[in-house]
Amino acid sequence: MKVKDLIEKLKKLDGGLEVLCYSEDESLIGDDNGVKALDIVDVTETKLSVSRSQVGKVELSFSGTGSDRSFALVEITADL
Repeated sequence: MKVKDLIEKLKKLDGGLEVLCYSEDESLIGDDNGVKALDIVDVTETKLSVSRSQVGKVELSFSGTGSDRSFALVEITADL
């Protein structure tokens, strides 16, 4: 999702609402939960290198090299 798309979606909501993220992805929640709630800690712009491992897992590198792409990075925590 692009920043402009997220902003458009958020503009449709009450500006006083608290924002939470959630996932039902089994790789994030484990076997004992049906959902994992996550709180947003910060949103920043950062440069990352994005690649995939040999098994297809996404890998991020905060290397700061010239080939990095800029991303809006949303830091989340499970500590509500």
